[in-house]
Amino acid sequence: NHSYEWVALDGLTRIANMSLRFVMEQQEERDLDRIPGMVQMKDYGKSGELMKGMLYNFHTLDMGVIYTAQDRMDTSHMPDVDEDDDVDDVEARFVPDLPKGVRSNVNAIVDVIGRIYTVTVEGEKNGKTITGRQRRLWVAPCEQYDTGYRSKNRLPTFVKAPTVPKLIDLIKEK
Repeated sequence: NHSYEWVALDGLTRIANMSLRFVMEQQEERDLDRIPGMVQMKDYGKSGELMKGMLYNFHTLDMGVIYTAQDRMDTSHMPDVDEDDDVDDVEARFVPDLPKGVRSNVNAIVDVIGRIYTVTVEGEKNGKTITGRQRRLWVAPCEQYDTGYRSKNRLPTFVKAPTVPKLIDLIKEK
C-alpha cells in the first residue's frame, strides 16, 4: 500500500541511452575480442528489450505513469535532398528521440502523447500591458509532431499551463 497516484519517468531518452551502455558493457565483459565503446546492431535489440520490459512493469503498476522524452527530427519519410534543392519545401516531422521499437511501445501504452512548448503572451496588470511566457501542451493530432490522445471526449488542441490534474479532468470530462 502507498499513497501515490502517479509516477513520472522523466527522460526516457536518457534511460534508453543508459540501457544501451549497460548492454554494451555486459557484452564487453563477456567478449575479450570486442572493441570497447563500439555499438553493435544486436546491442540495440537487447537494449530495446530491456526498455520494453521496464515500460511493461511501469504500465502494470496500479497508478498513472508519465513518460517524458526529448524529440528529434525524423528524416525517414523525407525524400533525398540535394544541396541545390530548397529544403524549406520539405516538411519536417518530430518524434520522441527513442529507438523505433521502444517508441512504438510507448505510443501503444499511453493515453495522451503531447508536446510541451512555450509562447509569448500579452496581458494586462494594473492597467499596463505586460508580456510573459506561457507553457502549453499540444495534444491534438498533428502531422508535424507525434501527438494525439485516446479519449471519448474531445480534448482542446492545446492545454494552457498544463498540469496532470488538469489533463485528467479534460480526459474524464463528461
